[in-house]
Amino acid sequence: MARIKIIADRHGVSMKAAGLRFPLANPAVAAVIPGASQPSRLAEDRAAPRDHTPRILAGR
Repeated sequence: MARIKIIADRHGVSMKAAGLRFPLANPAVAAVIPGASQPSRLAEDRAAPRDHTPRILAGR
């Protein structure tokens, strides 16, 4: 996790975006279901996969 955080920080990507984009980069994955602990986090969850994610974090 620490290495991923360092890379995400270097590229200005949130850990949430990196965590959601990585499985979505796999063609065998049809959906990722994040667990929102608060209703206010739903918009953040929806936006995270659209954030620019460097290839190194997207598994490509």
